[in-house]
Amino acid sequence: LFVNTSSFPARIDLKTLGIRAKFYLSTLYHTITSPSILPSVLFAINSCKPSSHLSQLHRPVSFTKPLLLGTAGRFAKMSTTQFNILFVLGKPGSGKGTQCLRLVERFPQCKHLSAGDLLREERQRTNSEHGLLIENCIKQGKIVPVEITIALIKKAMEKLQGAGGDTRLLFLIDGFPRNQDNLDGWRKHMQDVARVQQVLFFDIPDEVAINRCLSRGQSGSGRIDDNKDSIERRLNTYKDTAEIIEYYRKEGIVTTLRGEEPIEKVFLEVERTVSELLNQ
Repeated sequence: LFVNTSSFPARIDLKTLGIRAKFYLSTLYHTITSPSILPSVLFAINSCKPSSHLSQLHRPVSFTKPLLLGTAGRFAKMSTTQFNILFVLGKPGSGKGTQCLRLVERFPQCKHLSAGDLLREERQRTNSEHGLLIENCIKQGKIVPVEITIALIKKAMEKLQGAGGDTRLLFLIDGFPRNQDNLDGWRKHMQDVARVQQVLFFDIPDEVAINRCLSRGQSGSGRIDDNKDSIERRLNTYKDTAEIIEYYRKEGIVTTLRGEEPIEKVFLEVERTVSELLNQ
């Protein structure tokens, strides 16, 4: 709809393009809903007048935002020799931890590892050599050096997998990787011992993220970063995470959901995705 149609064959016109666009819009939702593009798309489509034999297809287009914005293109079998990983990513307050806890309750093979929780535990551990550094990073909304985070994740997985015996576990790693440095560090230290099976991405607007985190802090979360200044810095840092999500999307292993929807509604899709993975 946004190209010079003078170069098109005679049988291709805006009328035909509009009809075809209507058919594909629902599946291409997440690629064309940018606020700067969507109004023009809707205007162009609704302005088309299809030929009479296709008149039944012509009706005004409107959007009720779907819960599932994009699904993974492939599901690999669970590895019997490597750690099986499901990265859980999204902005602060997007529901990552909440959904992970529900998955752990639903599937015994799932084990939740929050990168943030592991770092906070290490910060509070007596005589921790990284405690002060971690605390300063958390307060300032900065990302902790990747070597520290990966070492804590790996140690936790080794402990849980050892206790799990022959059962191959699915580790839900919440809040990691968050930038290119994290991803590079993961490849360097974990590529031979861990397989990233899927990525769950909970997408929410900034306003929802801020309100949820502030509410969480007011309810006594005990987190030093549940304040407006820290949240805004974390959201700014989150821009780097968007690049990681795009990287894995190109790998065909990202499932994207609207995290602002009711918890139960979101979990139905999360449960379906993880069930499909575990049953490969």
